[in-house]
Amino acid sequence: MLGRSTQCFRVMQHLQAAFVTFVVVLITSMLAAPAMAGYSNFVFAPQADSPGNDYKRVGGLFVNRCDGDTACNAFTYNRLKQICFLKSAAAQWTIINLGAITGIRLSPF
Repeated sequence: MLGRSTQCFRVMQHLQAAFVTFVVVLITSMLAAPAMAGYSNFVFAPQADSPGNDYKRVGGLFVNRCDGDTACNAFTYNRLKQICFLKSAAAQWTIINLGAITGIRLSPF
């Protein structure tokens, strides 16, 4: 019989695996949001924030800013505040944020 802490740990592992699977499916299924038509260099995760790796904070058209910057490999745009965070890399996970959209640059290979 497993101890209570071991059972909780296993449940948390299963929940974490389910969440990671959900995020991967979400990102791969959202190859282009309707408002992002023409930007095939990115995959988009609506309602998601990719925490960390910010190197620049800008306003205005977010995809254009990242697409034209070779250092930018991802971005998170806060639609409510109309602020975009350019990122050197996407995080390994995303956080649900109802006012955000995260774009991740596809590898050229």
